Amino acid sequence: MSKFIFILLLLTISLKIEALPAYSVNKIQQGELLNKAKASALEDFFESWMDRNVKKAMEGSWMILYKNEEFLYWGWTTFENMVSANPTVKEFFKTPIPDIQAKFPNYEEVHGNSIREKLEVVIKKTIPQNVTVTVILGFKVQLIDETLVIQTPCTIKMPGEDGEKADYNVVLNRDNLDLIKIEPL
Repeated sequence: MSKFIFILLLLTISLKIEALPAYSVNKIQQGELLNKAKASALEDFFESWMDRNVKKAMEGSWMILYKNEEFLYWGWTTFENMVSANPTVKEFFKTPIPDIQAKFPNYEEVHGNSIREKLEVVIKKTIPQNVTVTVILGFKVQLIDETLVIQTPCTIKMPGEDGEKADYNVVLNRDNLDLIKIEPL
């Protein structure tokens, strides 16, 4: 009988965790509910910004929810059901605008997809043959001073052959993605 009570207790706790309040994205975008946002450091914003790929429909997507002079509010949206037109967030975050402007001012143009495209171009230029370079998901990016330091796995494929995996260290300018340094690992 005690196992049954323990399992029932665990089930109740897990349901309560799942039942976190959902905040309306529309209300947040109108400047409401901002006091519900959790404080988030620039490093957390940066890491999330780099990994903001489109998710499955029910999971929603990563988005900037609101911006004012003090904070940028962001989070992962969700939907209550498959036909819902009203996205919500279970939690959302705020990162100070002065931190973003000082350390990552061009964030709107520099994101995971733009970096992936740039990596494919700069890696291809280091290889003399006619190859296709595909950057594999899972590259790691660090924001260090005015640079993006990237470790990236990729596949290099010559026409008519199987692709070979390769790893590179790449350093790009954080604002315009100009190449500073590249080296194969």
